[in-house]
Amino acid sequence: FVRAQEVWDRAFATRIRAVAAGPDAPLMIGIIGMGHLLWGGGVPWQLADLGMTNVRVAIPQDADDPPLAAGAADAVFVLRRFQGARHGAKPDDGGLLVPGRVASLDAQPRREG
Repeated sequence: FVRAQEVWDRAFATRIRAVAAGPDAPLMIGIIGMGHLLWGGGVPWQLADLGMTNVRVAIPQDADDPPLAAGAADAVFVLRRFQGARHGAKPDDGGLLVPGRVASLDAQPRREG
């Protein structure tokens, strides 16, 4: 399992790097599972290995989840259920959760030099 996850992490990072290295590179936003992002491992680690250090990770959480520990991600955005949510729907069904607020988990903002 771990090796398979590392392969996915490298595949994500390689594609992100390829697009970011192109002419007129856009701001890149990857929608990737938390297990590929937390604590600077996974995709962020692979991106650093490919020379990309200006990377930030924002993790979604449900409003009822316990807060993430400092350092788990650069930011967290809290999701809340909207009034039209279908009974029994899951977050991956689309449209169940909407952004609430975004907060940094860093005590000090990072500066690239």
